[in-house]
Amino acid sequence: MSNSRRKPSFTSDANIIDVYSLIRKTLAAGNTIDIASAGDSMFPLIKEASMCSFAQIIPSELKKGDIVLFASADHRLIGHRFMGRDSVGNYICKGDANLHPDAPIEESQLIGKLQFIRRNNYVLHADGWICSIWGFIIRSVPLLPRLFRKYLLLTSIKQ
Repeated sequence: MSNSRRKPSFTSDANIIDVYSLIRKTLAAGNTIDIASAGDSMFPLIKEASMCSFAQIIPSELKKGDIVLFASADHRLIGHRFMGRDSVGNYICKGDANLHPDAPIEESQLIGKLQFIRRNNYVLHADGWICSIWGFIIRSVPLLPRLFRKYLLLTSIKQ
């Protein structure tokens, strides 16, 4: 038998689910939650460390192109663009710079809807014309994610 003690884990499934429940209750009370972005899956609209503000999501009001916050199967919070629904009613989402959509998600995994993005000294409103036009373009031009991935790869090599 080992004498080593196991460190307490604050990322157990139960704790994560409690956090998601707390976020949902906060949003249901009419509040928003700000989350700093991590990664480049929504590049160039959302860049690393952009502050994203999410509000309560009403699934029946969701439109293609909206950016949603959801809990992935491996319990990560992900903010990606809603692309539509599959034949069994699951939600299909995709990062703007990702080559492929995420695994389909159920309605119970939806947490919030993007309201605005704060980056440097400006704010982009999710329902504003810039985000609306960008949402249409990114869904209409399948070549763009490949170009973004190539750009991100080249810029990471130079650093």
